[in-house]
Amino acid sequence: MSTIEEKIELGLIKYFEITYPKNKIQIIDLSSITDGWETEIYSFTLLRDDKQKELILRMYSGTHSSKKARNEYENLKKLYKIGYPVPKVFFIETDIFHFDKPFIIMEMIKGTALYELMRSSPDKHNDYLNIFCKLFFDLHSLDWHIMIDDNSDYDFSDPYRYINDLLSSYQDEIEKYKRFEFMPLLNWLKARIHDVPQERISVVHRDFHPNNILINSGGDPFVIDWTAIGITDFRVDLGWTLLLMGTFGDQKIHNAIIKGYEQYSGKKLEKIEYFEILAILRRLFDIYVSFKSSATERGMREGALDMMRQSLDHIKKVYALLQEKTNLAIVEIEELLEKLSKNN
Repeated sequence: MSTIEEKIELGLIKYFEITYPKNKIQIIDLSSITDGWETEIYSFTLLRDDKQKELILRMYSGTHSSKKARNEYENLKKLYKIGYPVPKVFFIETDIFHFDKPFIIMEMIKGTALYELMRSSPDKHNDYLNIFCKLFFDLHSLDWHIMIDDNSDYDFSDPYRYINDLLSSYQDEIEKYKRFEFMPLLNWLKARIHDVPQERISVVHRDFHPNNILINSGGDPFVIDWTAIGITDFRVDLGWTLLLMGTFGDQKIHNAIIKGYEQYSGKKLEKIEYFEILAILRRLFDIYVSFKSSATERGMREGALDMMRQSLDHIKKVYALLQEKTNLAIVEIEELLEKLSKNN
């Protein structure tokens, strides 16, 4: 066991000794299962006297880590209550006493990532894709009012409010980090706002891809990793997913997701390319700021930069899409890509 894992185990023991003061506490089978850029994830078994439970620990990094932990915890509870397939969440701690980071603890879902099933069983690829698209459409079909406690912040009577809010938040980030090289792309998006009035306001995951869906031994799916859950136009969610699947995968899977989603919704997706370009801004900005300023400030965990370096082909494809779809170039991104290529 590494020094880090020993620290995690000790922190868990202390936490559960406080939570269950009358029980003898043991932590066994602690294992890191982190595979994303943002949160650190561990699986473990809690032994409480003669009872045992297999659990997941998620720890959050960055300036807004406590807010992210609270957001995921509260919304997982709501999703679980209304029957959307998510893990059951048990504990939250925003005091950093135990691990120097906020965390939540939830049930462990024993299953295989949908991506792995799609990769290893090509004969069932379409079946798995249907599961993916149905889960996505079902999420966007939920009554988003159930997920909020105060309606006052969610007045969508202005059909352009959601996109104005998103672009304003990006402008704030650009100004905060003084990364004005992204202003031409932001201005490109602003100039086309009136092409994308809101269609359907929905609960959105914001990182919906096959590695965030687990299939258990009974064939039941569970959607995980709700750090960025929010409420906005459903196409914001789709744009991000299509960007990831088209650049980590290929255009074939990108197009298949559009087709599958349209079959469940019963209507054609309108102006979806705009939302893919919006996703390009989010992706490139996060990556560039992570390298040039601070990955932790962007909410990334330790080791995220190494994972980004390993995803160089993906980043190159994202930048190529930017040029293809907007005819824009960002010299600073090109310089970063050249530097990363030399160091790989």
